[in-house]
Amino acid sequence: MAGGAGAAPILYGRSVYANTPGVRMILGAPDGEWESFARYCSSLHRDTDLWCDDGSFGSGGTALDGLERIFEAGDEVWACGPSAMLRGLGAFCKNASGIMVSLESRMACGIGGCLGCSIRTKSGGARVCVDGPVFPWEEVFGYEDNC
Repeated sequence: MAGGAGAAPILYGRSVYANTPGVRMILGAPDGEWESFARYCSSLHRDTDLWCDDGSFGSGGTALDGLERIFEAGDEVWACGPSAMLRGLGAFCKNASGIMVSLESRMACGIGGCLGCSIRTKSGGARVCVDGPVFPWEEVFGYEDNC
C-alpha cells in the first residue's frame, strides 16, 4: 500500500514479486493532480488499485479504504506513505501476518552521523538512513509514544 510519493519503494517491492500470485498494490493519492503519476504506476503493474481522496480518479477514498476491501486475515502488508496512513494501517490490520513500513525521512548525511532522521522505536532510538528505512510496523507505531 502506498500513499503519494510513498509509491517508489512499493513499486520496487512489487516489481520483485511481479510473478507471484495474489500480490496487489494499492496506491492512494490526495487529488487529481496525482492522476498521471498514479496511472503511470498502475501501467507498470496490472494488479494496482488506484484510490483518490477527492474521488477525481480511480476509486474515491483513501488507500486504507482500498486495503479494507481486499485484506484477508494472514495477509502480509508492506506500506510507505504519510505517518497518519501508517498509523491507521496498524489499527486496521490486527490480523496481518506482518506489516512492514518504509519510512520517509529527511536524510541529510545518509550515513547516520547527523542524526537528522532519528526516530523512536520500541527498542530505543533508530536512524532511518542506516537502521531502516524499512521497519516492522509494531517497532515504530505499535506502542503508545508514536501513536
